[in-house]
Amino acid sequence: EEAHGTAEIVLAQPVGRVRWLLDHLLVATFAIAIIVAATMLAAFAGLAGNEDAPALAKVVTVVGLGQGLAACVFTALTALVFVLVPRGTIAIAWALVMLATVFGLFGPLFGLPEWTTRFSPFAVTPIVSDGTTEPRGTWWLVLIVAVVAAASLTLMRRRELHPAS
Repeated sequence: EEAHGTAEIVLAQPVGRVRWLLDHLLVATFAIAIIVAATMLAAFAGLAGNEDAPALAKVVTVVGLGQGLAACVFTALTALVFVLVPRGTIAIAWALVMLATVFGLFGPLFGLPEWTTRFSPFAVTPIVSDGTTEPRGTWWLVLIVAVVAAASLTLMRRRELHPAS
């Protein structure tokens, strides 16, 4: 909206900058929730008729919610980048996703040290092992999302809009 010149029109209404960014964060979070829910429903449908369906349903639920939480990390980080480096938001946000994918998903395949895979939110999501849920970095992810989202909303109060060029 800022690049296309529509942000000034929106913010000329009784909508503050913080509320504007919060609304964008909420829409992104709901979009993640819808995608994760649809994926989980498809997985549950695929489990129909499987004798191990209850155990696998727990795996689907834990993994699905964990991946949704990992995606929320990128939403919060993108909001912070938007506040701090508006013109670099798209490039930096996609670079973060790419780095997380390389380190978290392909790091072991490339022979990278294990500590490098921990940079990716996807690598620390909860898993189900031997019927028990291992929370791993769940609380760290929740803390990161909360702190980064709060920081972006706080910093948004001081951010000036740049007119479309």
